[in-house]
Amino acid sequence: MGEKFVRPGYSSTGEKLPIYPRPEPPITLIEQQNPLTPYIAQGRESVTSLFGGAAGYVKDGVGRWITFERKVEHHVKAVLPPDEPLLPGSIYVLVSSLTASVLTRSRSFPIRFISPPLFALISLPYFLPKTSHNLQRVLSDLEDTHMPEFSQRHERFVSTGVAHFNMTLERIRGSGDDLRGWTKEAVEGVEKKTGLRLGQTHSSKVDKVGKVERVGVLVEEKPVGEVVRLVETKEKRVV
Repeated sequence: MGEKFVRPGYSSTGEKLPIYPRPEPPITLIEQQNPLTPYIAQGRESVTSLFGGAAGYVKDGVGRWITFERKVEHHVKAVLPPDEPLLPGSIYVLVSSLTASVLTRSRSFPIRFISPPLFALISLPYFLPKTSHNLQRVLSDLEDTHMPEFSQRHERFVSTGVAHFNMTLERIRGSGDDLRGWTKEAVEGVEKKTGLRLGQTHSSKVDKVGKVERVGVLVEEKPVGEVVRLVETKEKRVV
């Protein structure tokens, strides 16, 4: 087998070589992306979004809690007056509630369940009047803010109850006036039939009683005991 002869100045393919060296072709790097990169980026974005939403929820919750604390603090300061101490009034209210549970221990369950808070509500205005007034005002404001329809019904019910109570008082007073009128008519009728002056006698007695004045106090002295002593002794001689 013979070897192929290459002449000087020519390449192995028979092409004449240039006098000057040819520049090397530039090397171009082609960046090929990893197939897992999109999935990793998508997972990272999802985790970042999730943590960002959780941080927003936590921040919102903290803000709501701080707002709630401030509202509670405002309501507590509005209810508790600075010039009325809670002790011992609150202890008296608790004692009245316990007293109700003791008094109704042998009653039915609804009575035993309702009596302690009912006694506490009744005794609260007596032992803590300013606190009770402030609490009623705060509850009324909350009712007007969150339940306006119920507040209107409540006010209507209270006003109706007060009106009925005033009407009952007026009827009682009217009955008293009617009773006095009937008594006066009966006295006048007896005076006409018998000729006695009962009205004048009654009025004179009232006038006399009204003019009585206390002058002094009479004290009655009674003997409690008797103290004796020996004054003289005489001897009797028997014959």
